[in-house]
Amino acid sequence: MVRSFITYLHSKQIQYLDKIIISHGDNDHIGGLNSVLKAFNALEILTSVPNKIKATTTLCKKGQHWIWDDVLCEILNPDDNLKGNNVSCVLKISTNSHSILLSGDIVIYSLAHIMVIKLHQVTWFHPNGLLFLASIKIDLSTLLRSL
Repeated sequence: MVRSFITYLHSKQIQYLDKIIISHGDNDHIGGLNSVLKAFNALEILTSVPNKIKATTTLCKKGQHWIWDDVLCEILNPDDNLKGNNVSCVLKISTNSHSILLSGDIVIYSLAHIMVIKLHQVTWFHPNGLLFLASIKIDLSTLLRSL
C-alpha cells in the first residue's frame, strides 16, 4: 500500500510533503512512515508519539490549526493526560460548506466528547452530531455535564 502511495505521488511530480500527520503509534498508522520519508522530504511531521519517530517532529496538541487554500485544518485532540488510542491526533478539515473528522483510532466515548465540546464551543448542535451521539448510545446529558 505504501509503495502504491509513493508511486502515485511520484507520478504527480510531488517532490516534497508539506505536512505528515501520524495519529498515533500503532503500526497500521506509523508503519509506512520510514518508506515515505526515504522517498520525500517532509516540511513537518505532526504526531502524538514523537518518541517513535527518528525524524524531527512536532507534538500534536489540541488547538493547533492552519489554513491551506481556504481550507481550515484543526487538531481537536489530544488533550493532556490521555493514554492508549486516545492520544490519537484528531484532525477536522473544513471548508465553508463541508467538514470531515479524521479520528485515528480514538475510543468512541472520547470522540463523542470531542464532538460535544466542539459543538458546545460554537453554541449550536448540528443534527448529524446528534444523530452520531444517538447512534452510539452516548448519554448526552452525562456528556454535557462533563463540560
